[in-house]
Amino acid sequence: MERKTCRPYLVRQMGLVRPAIVCPMGNTALNDLMGRLSIGDAHGKAMEKDGITYLPLYHPAAALYDVSLKDVLFLDFKALGLFLGTGRP
Repeated sequence: MERKTCRPYLVRQMGLVRPAIVCPMGNTALNDLMGRLSIGDAHGKAMEKDGITYLPLYHPAAALYDVSLKDVLFLDFKALGLFLGTGRP
């Protein structure tokens, strides 16, 4: 329900702000913004859609449930930092 209600607002905001990068966190956000993808396959890999760069990340709460994701999440955030520093994936 929340996704359906908030999606028009999010789309308008993204159109106004034109962010350099959007980081969908987790499967729900990734699927809503990019279609049917698995966060396990897509995390940490920059992709472009409609002129916007997306860098999917595991939701931080995932590391609470699966401690092995802590290092993966750290590397993904490091990739985000590199992107923000260089402007390139």
